[in-house]
Amino acid sequence: MKGYIAEYPDAASPRGLSRAEARRAYNAFLESRAARVQMLGELVGRDGVTLGGSDAEVQALNDWFLSNLEPDLEWPGEPMVVWYSIAHDIGIHLGEVMIARHPNLRWEFFTWGKKSRHFQRPVIMGFRTEDPKFHTSFDPPAAAQLYMRNALAERGHTVPQGTVEVRGVVIDLDAVRRRHPPHADPTELVQWLTIAARRNGGDA
Repeated sequence: MKGYIAEYPDAASPRGLSRAEARRAYNAFLESRAARVQMLGELVGRDGVTLGGSDAEVQALNDWFLSNLEPDLEWPGEPMVVWYSIAHDIGIHLGEVMIARHPNLRWEFFTWGKKSRHFQRPVIMGFRTEDPKFHTSFDPPAAAQLYMRNALAERGHTVPQGTVEVRGVVIDLDAVRRRHPPHADPTELVQWLTIAARRNGGDA
């Protein structure tokens, strides 16, 4: 990761911040988008990958990500810490690609529903086929973090969950996970673009 300057989102969940603090974090996110995408482009470029908006270029990024993602061997189930920044940057890039393809889409500061996992986060909104009153959105940075964890879990890098008791029944969570193992689709990032196009009423 030589030359890559990691930047980590505020460790505090935006849901737990005051509105003013969360708004400042969102504004900082908007101001840093171009720099973060440039940093990501320079990182993958050193491995011969061009960061761009075509399906082929996004798939090349996906391949690079899966090939280089590293687990933290001291912390089961966690990636090497720099990958939190890289995954976040990948999410920003994919959001920017969606907006470039569909100019009616935009980044938005999500303020609808304090229980929403997107509350006070930067999300993509404006999909043509969806009723604005429902405030539907897509959160590429969060999706990239989840994809990262699924990719590690698929390789066996997981956090032991132990057991829980539900109404007197003991459930082995690790056994449940073995029966339903996580999957990281190798074309995941391109699929996001296809889904965004469908939600916007057109082709990717």
